[in-house]
Amino acid sequence: MLEFIKPFNFILAADAYKATHYKQLQNTRKFEKSYSVVVPRKSNKYSTDIVAMGQTLVASLLESVRIKSWMIDEAELEINEQGYEFNRKDWEIIAYKFHGQLPLSVFGVEEGRVVKPQTPILGIINTDDRFAWLPAYTETIIQEIIWKMSTVATICRSIRGNLAEYIELTGADINQLDYMLHNFGDRGADSPDEAPIMAGIAHAALFNGSDCLRVNGYIKRLYHTKKAYTSSIDATEHSVMVANSDSKNKNDFGAAEMAVDQLYDAVTRSSNGIGIPALSVVIDTYNSRRFVKEFLGTILKDRIINSGGKLICRPDSGDITIEPGLVGKDIENTFGVTINEKGYKVLPKYIGVIQGDGNKIDTYKHVLNGWVNAGFSMDNFCIGMGSGITHDGSRDDFSFSMKSIANQYQSKWYSSLKEPNTDITKKSLSGLVRCEERLDGTLEVYNCLDRPETNLYTESNGWRLWFSNGYSIYKQTFDEVRERARA
Repeated sequence: MLEFIKPFNFILAADAYKATHYKQLQNTRKFEKSYSVVVPRKSNKYSTDIVAMGQTLVASLLESVRIKSWMIDEAELEINEQGYEFNRKDWEIIAYKFHGQLPLSVFGVEEGRVVKPQTPILGIINTDDRFAWLPAYTETIIQEIIWKMSTVATICRSIRGNLAEYIELTGADINQLDYMLHNFGDRGADSPDEAPIMAGIAHAALFNGSDCLRVNGYIKRLYHTKKAYTSSIDATEHSVMVANSDSKNKNDFGAAEMAVDQLYDAVTRSSNGIGIPALSVVIDTYNSRRFVKEFLGTILKDRIINSGGKLICRPDSGDITIEPGLVGKDIENTFGVTINEKGYKVLPKYIGVIQGDGNKIDTYKHVLNGWVNAGFSMDNFCIGMGSGITHDGSRDDFSFSMKSIANQYQSKWYSSLKEPNTDITKKSLSGLVRCEERLDGTLEVYNCLDRPETNLYTESNGWRLWFSNGYSIYKQTFDEVRERARA
């Protein structure tokens, strides 16, 4: 979105203080190569494993970069005004000698692969000896992509695992799992553009239901496909509910009738191959008890039963740990339930409940417990999450870091190490560290400097060349990403 205001300048997509690191790096030795890695350094309360995501976006971004003279001129002005000396000479070499393409190679694990802390998800090295400063210069934008997408995917994988446990506990149909965490997060994202897209792709690796209308288009472009990976259902909101209600008398029967009409439209569309025959309706414009028991469960009951679709009731206020269960009981009293083999109540297939308000990564389990404690199976129940998906995760959740861990001087490699005695968890990896898949499918991390027979540049399962000298190299389908992330 910001490109409507001014074009993107890759040179300025960095922390300001990095502007003079090209001089600092050459202060004592003239290094020829520098190797940096992106690493999640520790687990946290959400997960002991991390889903590696963002490699495809990083490779595609770097492939799109072409350093132009206007970028150099603008960067010189902005960096000088910021108080730093600009490295015009090297950027001009990239612009004119390399046709604007970045002299870098990017290696890393496959996207969607589940890794342990202290695993190098991505490794970046310069391909021309004049640019040992460049790998670390890219830290700002590359680490942002990797930590954001990996964190969202990891949290969603943790939620997916918990939802599967509740499905098993209550004897529900496991086939519903893919749609049990719906992405409501665009409006709650921490930017209007990159953040919801990155979070939307990461969420789509674990779940299929999403209100991020742009995510399929980016998945198609990034993963070279025509397939849609997410979908949503027709839904009301309070603006259309009150527009169809008698606000003076606080009577929303007209809105309930409108919603059922829309359900029939959704069924018709679905019969023509468009969308899912379902509609989500907010029920608490005035009185959610009356809305379900009197309007949906009495006056409109037969129309809902005979619709051929599914009406999903969405409470949008009240105690989120109690209200869904109360709605479930309202449905039970009007539409009836069946009891499954594990003793839990199952709502009829044509009606369900979604809790889409107030869910956070630290609170959603209370919602699930409230539903189950009310005696209901996870069949016909799901949750929606907004900023919990797109915004609430942070770089510190899994302590993501990008550090230079090896440098080459006079054709010899030297390991670098960060190890603060005040926080051992911030210890960096050291050396030409890479990954490789073992015969049993697990991932081994090792330093090539300790194994003369190995090579950083040799590709294998668990270590791919994602980008080199202006071109994206390794390609994955989004099906492969999903398969790894959901395993």
